[in-house]
Amino acid sequence: MSTTILTDPKVVELGERHGSVGPVWWVALLCEAGAQDRAGVADIAIRNFAHALFSDSKTVNDILDSAIELDLCHAMSRDVRSFKVTIKNWEKHQAKRRQAERRARLKEQEELPEPESHAMSRDVTRERDREKERKKDAPARDFVSPYDRGTIDA
Repeated sequence: MSTTILTDPKVVELGERHGSVGPVWWVALLCEAGAQDRAGVADIAIRNFAHALFSDSKTVNDILDSAIELDLCHAMSRDVRSFKVTIKNWEKHQAKRRQAERRARLKEQEELPEPESHAMSRDVTRERDREKERKKDAPARDFVSPYDRGTIDA
């Protein structure tokens, strides 16, 4: 999900109406819908959802009413024990999930051990560097100017 989810005007409105549990309700609903993996449809047991939010069934239902009114989701069915909703703009939320999964795969690849061929080339490079150091530290040879050897006319 987006890192700016809590600044979405509709989510801010949930917070203004219901306190901090409003935005948490929305995030929990998105998580539950993602876990159910049914294209933005979430089937929620009210009592369990309330328990997960450290809240009560009345608050869960009140926030559901607000979320429907704010057009965050659409109720497909609802009774005393459960509700089933479709989350509006589910694809937008899925794009965030796909991006997060891509980032996780890239991070995983970065943590893989270095291929043997890379290690071998690193050894060659180190050996070249050592050779340069040896040459640099070797005593300098006496330099004889071509003029001193008499090969060039002055």
